[in-house]
Amino acid sequence: MDSGLSKILQCPDCSGILGATEAGFFCSSCGRKYENKNGIILLYPEKFDLDHLQEEKELAAEMRAEDRTEKEKLSAEQWQLSKNEFWGIVKKESGLNSGSIVNVGCGYDKNFKFFQDQGFLFINFDLVPEILESLKNEGAKNCVAGDIHSLPFSEDSFACLVCIDVIHHESENLENIIGSFYKVLKPGGKIFLEDVNAWGLWQFYKSIFLPPALYRFARALYHKIKKTSHQPADYEFPTNPFKIRLLLEKIGFKEVKFWPLDAYPNHGRLALTIYRLLAGVFPLKKFHNFHYLVSAVKEKTGD
Repeated sequence: MDSGLSKILQCPDCSGILGATEAGFFCSSCGRKYENKNGIILLYPEKFDLDHLQEEKELAAEMRAEDRTEKEKLSAEQWQLSKNEFWGIVKKESGLNSGSIVNVGCGYDKNFKFFQDQGFLFINFDLVPEILESLKNEGAKNCVAGDIHSLPFSEDSFACLVCIDVIHHESENLENIIGSFYKVLKPGGKIFLEDVNAWGLWQFYKSIFLPPALYRFARALYHKIKKTSHQPADYEFPTNPFKIRLLLEKIGFKEVKFWPLDAYPNHGRLALTIYRLLAGVFPLKKFHNFHYLVSAVKEKTGD
């Protein structure tokens, strides 16, 4: 663990300063103790949804499944292309030569290696400790397990925050979550947010026109019939790029910008071909791709 990490950690319950012990950390304000388990710091709030954690563990295990159909293999290739596009934009547009970066809901993402090798303080943050254990085995120095609803980081901690395919898990609490992202960024810091798009070309007719309860029921029935390896949880719901832009601006972010993406996972070859043909004519790559990718800047003091 880098020494810089301990300086920005805080109690997820009371925001108190954490002191180090041989076994982990303790809060100097409320006295809670937190375990450092094999190099992974466990900073869950006291009132924590253990059922949610178990569901996410099961989803994480399904995502690692090796037995895939041809369509699922194509989709996996597109997911990887989407990750490559995302991190390519972050590397190009972050403007950073050094500093601190946090990947909120990092999953099995190994892109920490590039930044860690360049001397950045890169923090992998996820709900599921088993995911972080796999990253530790890949050489990750800084891994923190916790809840996105109670980020255990001090205000103005990061020059950059990235978040990929997470907030659709918390679609009913977007303003609070994005507000917490704003707080932990330094003034002038950048956020790069990618998420499943409710206005996707093959998505909007379901996610926009169907009532959420009916949409979830139909989705669960479809995955049950198809016996798909990765079934969305009931609480997952695609987010909306237009709503996200309004939220970012409401919270105080500036320079909100959407980026075009070529990848379109979770569909077959024909759907992907049609998307690529249409994307050359209409602005689908920015607002109607499977993912939207948005960047924004936290306003500097005095701006």
